[in-house]
Amino acid sequence: MQLKKILNLEFISKKIWRRVIRTICVLIGLYILLLAALSIYISSSQERLIGFLQSKLKETILGKLKINKAELTVWQTFPKLGISLKDVTISDSFYHKPFLHAGEITARAGFLDLMGSKLTISSVKIKDAVIHSFTDVKGYSNNYVLSPNNNNDHKATEKSKKPVILRNLELNNVAIIIEDAQKNKRYQARVDDADID
Repeated sequence: MQLKKILNLEFISKKIWRRVIRTICVLIGLYILLLAALSIYISSSQERLIGFLQSKLKETILGKLKINKAELTVWQTFPKLGISLKDVTISDSFYHKPFLHAGEITARAGFLDLMGSKLTISSVKIKDAVIHSFTDVKGYSNNYVLSPNNNNDHKATEKSKKPVILRNLELNNVAIIIEDAQKNKRYQARVDDADID
């Protein structure tokens, strides 16, 4: 009688393990199929998606945005959408001086994160960049470019429509320059590698 129970338990445990392994294999297969489908969709409509992303970025940035090259990927960043921007410049709208000039900016964001009332980006990596903040003798500053809540009349003529929530920021080889003509001060620093949550 006990032998039957032991054999029955072994049979049930083997059956459960087979089902678990089958379920895992099916999930892995579905994951690969989903990645392949997303990859095909992204490669077939790359220009349209990049245009959509650029328009969403322009909604959140008050300055002038210029992107030389943009690429989307899903294989390395799934379930998030991977965005790689090359030769990016964000300038203020008065002097047209770059607040940020970056060789490369990579970001990860979910599809639904781009659609909501806020733009949520899980991570951003900025490489080979110069961040140049300045204030002129009359008090005009280009710091408003990335600050949508700043609505001083002489600094920003428009309000950002969509606030950005940034979860993680990584800096590699970034120079930071802060100039204040009113106080006759200039600060300069370089960040080789920093990870900010």
